[in-house]
Amino acid sequence: MQKDDDRKTVKKVRQCFLYDALYYRLDTFKNVHKGVTLLIVEAEPDSKIDIPPFLELVRDVTNDPGYTTRTLAKKSWYMDE
Repeated sequence: MQKDDDRKTVKKVRQCFLYDALYYRLDTFKNVHKGVTLLIVEAEPDSKIDIPPFLELVRDVTNDPGYTTRTLAKKSWYMDE
């Protein structure tokens, strides 16, 4: 009864790894327009984070409300260029 018809079930693949003593998580959303992979790093605030050289970043979406799982589940969500 509380289903939100404006959202779909999110399907994602999660990959976790350690790099330079930090915990990294890659969440790849399989049923989102154009496909989206988010990199989440667990670190203390203000700590230096080195992005692993084998990853290619498109943009930093830290604190961007458009890239939460809840927002990505919207049927009308799209990634701006």
